[in-house]
Amino acid sequence: MANALLSKTYSGGDNYTTALSDASVYTAPANTTSIIIGFTISNLTTGFISTTVKVYDSDANQTVHFLKDIILDTGSTLEIMG
Repeated sequence: MANALLSKTYSGGDNYTTALSDASVYTAPANTTSIIIGFTISNLTTGFISTTVKVYDSDANQTVHFLKDIILDTGSTLEIMG
């Protein structure tokens, strides 16, 4: 079976400065195994932001914190590569 390499971007809607709830960036299709190779989080605001990255496993019905309450300074970027 062929592998597919995808690039996904979350636009955040019209307001990048307020996150009122979790945002799903990628959902694996049914009967598909997905591997996240890496991701980038950037702070485009004029102040500090706090971010949390969670992974939800629907088979186990479990959410795991990958990163929790990470502070990013103005104009900074966090890259996670596996």
